[in-house]
Formats: sequence, C-alpha cells, structure tokens
Amino acid sequence: MPPPTYLYKILDSPPPSPLPPTLPPTALDTKDGFIHLSRAQQIPLTAERFFAAHETVWLLKLRTADLDGDIRYSTEAGAGGDVPEGCRAPPRQREGARRPQYRGGHVSVSD
Repeated sequence: MPPPTYLYKILDSPPPSPLPPTLPPTALDTKDGFIHLSRAQQIPLTAERFFAAHETVWLLKLRTADLDGDIRYSTEAGAGGDVPEGCRAPPRQREGARRPQYRGGHVSVSD
C-alpha cells in the first residue's frame, strides 16, 4: 500500500495559536517513545477508541512527503488498516513551507 498523502495527529486539547516552533509530545507519545499518527480513514476509530471522553478533539494534518525517518505501520486487528506508529526524525527541509518536525521528543512546525 503506498503511503498516504497526509497523516494526522489527534490532540485532546487545542494547540497554541499561532503554532509555536515546537510543540511538546503528548504523554502517550512520551511514554511510547514515538508520535502516534493516523491515516484519514482511521480518525473516527482512533477518536472513538482513545478520545471518547473528550467532547472536542483537534487534528494536525501532516504532509507525509515532508516527514523523514522511521514511519512504521501497525497491522493491529480492528485498527482500520495499517496504522502509522510514528515518526522519529525531522522532515526534509523544504524552502518556504511550514512543516511538522519531531526533534528531541517534540513535534515542531517551522517556516
């Protein structure tokens, strides 16, 4: 299966606005040592499974082509297809684009 154009990070609290250069990882990301991401079709399942207690969730839309490093996919039964398990390296540098980064335990967005 080809990689999706976008992966999504679901948050249970709003990210700062405007987005700062660095966002701290969630408690679960820190515990597991990687950033949990979802494909578009997995968002409803992930939200229901892990965020059901929250009235509102926020999504960060991450362009997969901008991510470098180790993106692994889980084939856990009932997960709605291959589940991206995380990104461990910063994305390639692209001039003029805001892009998410994972650096030293933080998700970053840089100009």
